[in-house]
Amino acid sequence: MKVLTKYSSFPVFLLVVMIALGGCNLIGSKKNKGNNQKPIKQIPPNRILAEYASPGVSSHNPMRVQGFGLVYNLGDNGGIEVDSMHRKLVLDELNRAGVQNPSRLVDSKDTAIVHVEAYIPPGTRKGDPIDVEISLPANSECRSLQDGILSETVLSEMLGVGNGIRRGSIIVAVKGPLLLDPKIDKSSSNYEKRAVILGKAECRIDRDFNFSLDSEDWTPSQKSKIAIEMERCINKRFKIEGEQTGVAKAKSQPAVGVEVKMHPNYREAPRRYLAVIMSIRCFESDTQQVQRIEDLKQELLDPEKSQAAALQLEALPARMGTDTLYEGMKSTSSHVRFCSAEALAYMQRPGVGPVLAEFARNDPKKRPAAIAALASMGSDLEAAENLLPLMATGEPELRYGAFWALRRRNPDHPAIRAWPMDAYPYHYHVLPFDEPLVHATTSRRSEIVLFSQNAQLNAPFVGNAGKSIVVDVFSPEQVKIVRVNPGRINEERLRPNELHKVLEAIAELGGSYQDTLEFLTEASVEQLNGRQALACRFVVDGISRDKERSYNSAIYADENFDFKPPVEEAPKKKSALGKLNPTTWR
Repeated sequence: MKVLTKYSSFPVFLLVVMIALGGCNLIGSKKNKGNNQKPIKQIPPNRILAEYASPGVSSHNPMRVQGFGLVYNLGDNGGIEVDSMHRKLVLDELNRAGVQNPSRLVDSKDTAIVHVEAYIPPGTRKGDPIDVEISLPANSECRSLQDGILSETVLSEMLGVGNGIRRGSIIVAVKGPLLLDPKIDKSSSNYEKRAVILGKAECRIDRDFNFSLDSEDWTPSQKSKIAIEMERCINKRFKIEGEQTGVAKAKSQPAVGVEVKMHPNYREAPRRYLAVIMSIRCFESDTQQVQRIEDLKQELLDPEKSQAAALQLEALPARMGTDTLYEGMKSTSSHVRFCSAEALAYMQRPGVGPVLAEFARNDPKKRPAAIAALASMGSDLEAAENLLPLMATGEPELRYGAFWALRRRNPDHPAIRAWPMDAYPYHYHVLPFDEPLVHATTSRRSEIVLFSQNAQLNAPFVGNAGKSIVVDVFSPEQVKIVRVNPGRINEERLRPNELHKVLEAIAELGGSYQDTLEFLTEASVEQLNGRQALACRFVVDGISRDKERSYNSAIYADENFDFKPPVEEAPKKKSALGKLNPTTWR
């Protein structure tokens, strides 16, 4: 018989304790697991839209589209394309177009295969004109693209797959004469191998803005509720005349958010459009709205808060902020007056033209935003009354900016109407002012503007308009323009020494926009006698690409400017302030 000692029961005891402790740990772990679950986050009421969503990538970045096309009219400067993939793409397009014997055309010395690309900015609407850039593929035998004409070419998004290319839907179609890329120095070996077509490409899609919900803590049903509220509030503020629905539409795929069309009043101010949308209040009661307007009256009069307050007043539905903004125009602070007038202009309210014109003339930092607002305001008559005096005299940026604003809103105004395009290979405007200035553009459209008929050329001077036309200023009174036709009789025009008459003659003799730009550039260079042949200033892109973005955005050029709307709660991972800071929108 086995004798039990006091230690004999220890293993049993130990087993019981372990089971007990294990059970407690299991219970505790289940309890802890339950405690670690995140509680469902409630939708915060009465917040600006920036607290719920932010513009997606496509609201900031342009869409790149590209393709390969055929340029002709190159004389003997063309060349055979050695890349079989490029060649196949172009041959396929020519076959689809019904071209007879396309291989012979592609292999001609008069033609060259080129790469064509364009960038579609956010907010672009179907039918909008687009610039395209043309370049020669690597190893191309083409020597020069000068005088070339691009046959119809379609552009789409492209993706390299293995040794081939996958193409998306057609987004842009383009054809027309080339302009050698003005950004490239004439001494560069690439000068005649890169070109542009200005404003002739037509976009075939709408590139809407999109807003995506930020927080991952909300449930799918909450996200759907927020998106529907955003759609309701945006459409309550923005409607397009003649369209049944508003600009916004909630979406669930590929992610929950809202798509927003560009509103016509903000075509030249896409960044401001985004800022106003982000300033719209969601889940706000009528009582809260009344109180907020009272608060914004005080904030508008504070120069440090006036920009944010003006945007929120502009974002109110049914122009409810109008009276408050008119009060702001009476402020002794110039900044408050400007912010108020700018917001009223985009709301299509009258009486703001003189204030905006004053800032355009006297404040270079606010000039881009002031001119953009004048281009967008409601009354054609009021806009013209304030823009025309700005064209008469002053800095080229001011004068051309005012012309650009009036042309954008009313191209048929008698003072700026273009001369018939069938007579000129570009948009040609001769304005009725006394102080001469000549302006040309190298983006968006081929355009020459003479601000006066008084511009003349200093004699003696002999210049070239392209390879075939010679301009001889042989006396202070007269100019001879000759087109040299090898093997045939030369063509001549005798004109009085008036620049607009000389440019007319160049166009009559078949001079292109490229030829005219070359002549004006040569005439504006200092000659050996120490003076220029052109007796006035010649400016190219008075609104340069960078400056034009400022005009289009209506955002201050001041580096210290920062849009800071009120934030009632601690910011989330990506704060509303960061999303609303215009300096982060590229």
